[in-house]
Amino acid sequence: MILILGSGVTGKSVANYCEKHSLDYTFDETSDYRVVVKSPGIKYNNRIVVEALKKGIEVISDIELAYRLHKAYYIGITGTNGKTTVVSLIKHIFEVNNIDCEAVGNIGNPIFDHLDKKILIIELSSFQLLGIKEFKPNIALITNISRAHMDYHDSYEEYINAKHRIHMNMEKDNVFVNSNMNSDLKSYNDKVIEFESSLIGEHNKENMLAAYTVAKCYGLEPEKIKAAIKTFKGLEHRIEEFIPNVFNDSKATNPVSMLKAIETLDDELTLICGGQNRHEDFSVLIPVINKIKQVICYGETKNILVDFFSKHSVNVLGVNTLTQAVQITKLIKEHNQILFSPGCSSFDQFKSYRDRGKKFKKLFVQNMY
Repeated sequence: MILILGSGVTGKSVANYCEKHSLDYTFDETSDYRVVVKSPGIKYNNRIVVEALKKGIEVISDIELAYRLHKAYYIGITGTNGKTTVVSLIKHIFEVNNIDCEAVGNIGNPIFDHLDKKILIIELSSFQLLGIKEFKPNIALITNISRAHMDYHDSYEEYINAKHRIHMNMEKDNVFVNSNMNSDLKSYNDKVIEFESSLIGEHNKENMLAAYTVAKCYGLEPEKIKAAIKTFKGLEHRIEEFIPNVFNDSKATNPVSMLKAIETLDDELTLICGGQNRHEDFSVLIPVINKIKQVICYGETKNILVDFFSKHSVNVLGVNTLTQAVQITKLIKEHNQILFSPGCSSFDQFKSYRDRGKKFKKLFVQNMY
């Protein structure tokens, strides 16, 4: 009997699979269960999880269960930033080259909805990786690692160790690429690869190189990979210029991701930022602080951000909501570029970074200035 812990998208996908394949499952913790399949957002200090582990009952992720039930070619991608772009790029490269596959996992597409596929490209969060035991991808890649999710993990070291679980079961016939700082990728390819692409920013060069390397490890020819990358369009909410000189970077859920966006754009920026307080370290922004002309911040972190930017002599104003932040921004007559790059999680005021990004764009489009 499988106890499904969590009735959101992940839990429902596991339940649907169990129904179709006559596997015993329950959402009832009082049942006589033999394994717990935990949704990623549920912490390991959850009472049911703690009790199960004390009894010697396995607590695993949906990724682990899928791996045990379904033979496929698994490509696993993890890291702090760039995961979704890299996964989407790999999928695009494969599909352009007529390779049937699906992108699943933390990208928002449950793996159990696509176990008919022979190639699965999995975006893996640290939460999901804590719940693997036997999972062994054919190719694994870590994009980068920086401090994040300190509200979930007990320490930065624990977070790093969780990320490296992606390759703990890999063997000689598997390929692990650690692209942190791109040193391993560059050595793997012998030279820096140049790409024609609509993607902007140094971080996207790293993302393209990561996707290129995975596709090359799979066996695709370099020129075919480059041709596919050339036709890839940027993803929504990632330094998305939806109005001239107004950029929606709602996917920036940590300061390092915000840093990458600021590096990409011009000086004299107007920055809108803020969100849920996850005890992030905003000092990583110091090297680009002179690019920022003014800041409007909102949400749980507004006071933290006001203190930080004030100490570095940047004009900053704190407001309560994103709506107020956009209204204030529109009152400012002169802008070079406007960047919405929150640098924080969305969950203080929004359902997700997608919800937040759509709200931001709607607020600007409603009253074009």
